[in-house]
Amino acid sequence: MLVKRSIMDQLLLGIAIIIACVILIDIFIIVFIYLNHVHKVKTNGLAIFKLDFGQKKIIRLSSKSLSGSLNMDSRLQGLSANQYVDFDVFLSYLDEESQKNLTEYLSQNDNNDKRFNIYCKMSSKGYRTHQNAQGLKLLNIKMTKEKILLKFFPLGNNRYYLTIHWNARPKRSASTTFKFIKKSEDLYNALNKEKYILAYALGINEFLYNNVISKSDIEDILRIFELNNMFGYYYVKNGLILLIFETNSSFWLNHYTKKALKRLKFLHERKIINPFFNSFAFLSVNTFKSVDDVQELVDKSKYLIQHLNNKRKFDKYSSWLISDTKHDNHYQEFKSMMLDYEKKNELQQYIKENIPIISYKTKRQSKVAILKNRVIGYSDQDSEFFNNVSWYRLIYTNKWNKYLMENCEEDENIILETNEYDLINLNTYDRPKTTLLIKPLQNGFNYRLINNAFSNLKEGINLGLYIEKINDRLTNYVNIGNIKVFVISEKICKYIEKDQILYIKLLNFVKTISTIKNHVIIYQNLPEGLDELMVKTLDVQYVCK
Repeated sequence: MLVKRSIMDQLLLGIAIIIACVILIDIFIIVFIYLNHVHKVKTNGLAIFKLDFGQKKIIRLSSKSLSGSLNMDSRLQGLSANQYVDFDVFLSYLDEESQKNLTEYLSQNDNNDKRFNIYCKMSSKGYRTHQNAQGLKLLNIKMTKEKILLKFFPLGNNRYYLTIHWNARPKRSASTTFKFIKKSEDLYNALNKEKYILAYALGINEFLYNNVISKSDIEDILRIFELNNMFGYYYVKNGLILLIFETNSSFWLNHYTKKALKRLKFLHERKIINPFFNSFAFLSVNTFKSVDDVQELVDKSKYLIQHLNNKRKFDKYSSWLISDTKHDNHYQEFKSMMLDYEKKNELQQYIKENIPIISYKTKRQSKVAILKNRVIGYSDQDSEFFNNVSWYRLIYTNKWNKYLMENCEEDENIILETNEYDLINLNTYDRPKTTLLIKPLQNGFNYRLINNAFSNLKEGINLGLYIEKINDRLTNYVNIGNIKVFVISEKICKYIEKDQILYIKLLNFVKTISTIKNHVIIYQNLPEGLDELMVKTLDVQYVCK
């Protein structure tokens, strides 16, 4: 009897232990789900807009999913991407005091050519239908109490890029940050030699070329790539920003790689526009063995970014992973050519090319020619590749043109290619009978910089525009009448017989130019045997190769 009772007691004890374990497991799962939900409620965000304050119109350029779950407006009822809305609609997402302050500031600073910041507060309109409202409540976040930061990047003519930032801080530990590393030796020493190294490579755009990269700029970039809760370093060199971090296991290497590739695809497909970078790629490498490996990472990044600048396949050139072998052979050839190209530019190993301007009717050369320089030892294809790299055009254009001016006759009428960002070097352009032909970089013309240049032009120096895309803004600017020389690019000329819409755009553009006194239009590689009516309506007088 005692034996049976003992067995029964043990059985009951075992059942009790099992029940207790089940309860503990359930509690653990509930706590995990709760914490995971709280963790996933993203409390910071970024939205990118373009504002035409003169027309009181604004367009959202970024997707609502750019900032994850938390947006300044409702996903269901808010401001959709790529659709212009009245500025008053945008203002409705701010409280009354913020609306008043923002409108007054913009009205009083219509000629402001410097970027500026304004803090505002939200109204209840944006987040009242927020899908994670419960998570915000758990984190003790009251959005109407939080400030949002509006950053304005002037484009001229009362237009701006506008980025909006918010960071509603919950009561939990502060997130880690990326630290700036200036020297390759410091970066090498900062990294743990027992880990894998991962990096986002970003090709900086023209705006950052003339502006210091601030800490807030980096924070904005980290948000775009969803890295703002991680620890790492950022390293700036040769027109690149490298966001570098580490991991100590192959599991996390694969995790971060999958996340990065997914994010890059998302940004590429949605053509996310921002003031910081034009192209981006992701790399993973084994731990650095020496300081030279830092430069190797930079060179690999340049290889990817420069191919993306040349519109090569995104799927191929947006990443280079540890396991990849697809780039190996091509990279070594590229690296050798790239280093040689940079060295020859520093030594000014150039030859001058003279592109004559031809009268369309008489087929005779005019007294004006376009001058271009060419780095010695490169084919047409290779020269075009490197000339398409925005960074090289930013840092070498003035050096190229200085060489050309020093190697032509004093009485020659010449046209030199430049860009808006080279116009800060106007003091070096002191040769009469010279036209500076502004060829836009990736983001189109910066009219503010062009306008600023007119007040600093020396006698005998003129400005012209190289036209690759025709839009209303360009037409309106040309209508002012300051620019008198126009080169219609081959990109446009080769399609004017086939693309009726493009032809009509060009026709209207030419009509605008025709109102300008002493204007000159030059067509590049115009198709032969063009219809006489088309020649007349397009005012075809001069052509060039």
